[in-house]
Amino acid sequence: MRRLTGPASQLSDPAITGEEAGRLLNELLDAGVNLIDTSVDYGRSEELIGRYLSSRRGEFFLASKCGCPVSLPPGAATMGQHDYSAANVRADVEQSLRRLQTGHLDLVQVHLSPPRSEMEAGTLSHPGASSAIVGTSKPGHLRSNVEAASRGPLPDDVYAEARRRLAAA
Repeated sequence: MRRLTGPASQLSDPAITGEEAGRLLNELLDAGVNLIDTSVDYGRSEELIGRYLSSRRGEFFLASKCGCPVSLPPGAATMGQHDYSAANVRADVEQSLRRLQTGHLDLVQVHLSPPRSEMEAGTLSHPGASSAIVGTSKPGHLRSNVEAASRGPLPDDVYAEARRRLAAA
């Protein structure tokens, strides 16, 4: 099943009102987006997703991140120091469940690519997940991104070249 991702990180933009976020989130689902990817680091996005999409929870795959600082000031978004200990991962997941008003997350991702040594020491991962990120806070841009993503995966040669360039970086 192809997964199209919604713009959760853009929901931390203070210029977006709760009502605008609610309209955008519902338009995402109505347009066929079926993966919402968020994080504690994305400011108020988890609260907005919970407020405006909890009644539609069965319509989308929900992913969040772990390793993020749990005690952020209200409305703050950070990409600062992360903690991948079991206690913090558990606290992140529990906090996300409350904010998102859901009983489960479909995927928990490790945020900010910790060093391999930290990953091997007990962080979470799932090698079989893939998604197309179509994030935006503008409905017209959203429709354009959904259209592009609906064309399917990248051709094998383009994907191989992207992986080669990332490995060289």
